[in-house]
Amino acid sequence: MIDQTWISALTKLAIPAAGILVMLLIAHYRQFSLREDFGFRGFNISTAAVFFVLWILLIVLEEVISTVFNLAQARHWPALPLSVVLIRILAIGVVGPISEEMAWRGIFFSWINKKFGAAAAVILPSLIWAPLHLQYDSSTQIILIIDGIFLGITRYKTRSIWPPIILHISGNLFSICQSLV
Repeated sequence: MIDQTWISALTKLAIPAAGILVMLLIAHYRQFSLREDFGFRGFNISTAAVFFVLWILLIVLEEVISTVFNLAQARHWPALPLSVVLIRILAIGVVGPISEEMAWRGIFFSWINKKFGAAAAVILPSLIWAPLHLQYDSSTQIILIIDGIFLGITRYKTRSIWPPIILHISGNLFSICQSLV
């Protein structure tokens, strides 16, 4: 019999996976370009490496600020079966960030960039995206806005969605590690 922890873990995986599928189906039927509209294109490794180093520094700075000002920290996960932990890591650490980046720094970014310019494409998705994380307090949402702006700048400067996806995955995996220790 499947218990509530399995249902919760599978739901955490199914929702972003379904989001990816829906976006790909809409892209197919509306004839969106994965390269142009989503940003799935190659990128300069050196430029992306600079953003990765800056991302690490940003995360360290956010951790210091969170500690100094006693802001909310990553919540510890309860004792769960290994299979449930692995599904949650896949869902929260990999599939979720891919889905979010496809939506916010992919299609939404491209649409806003065409209509209102790069600054709006970097800032607006971040201002909308962070408050959707209802599970976090306002100070954590401010950090998410900053992270979103950084991911948007990365998307703009590299002209690719791949670096923001990689950064988002690394940030979520870091948070998961904090939750597991």
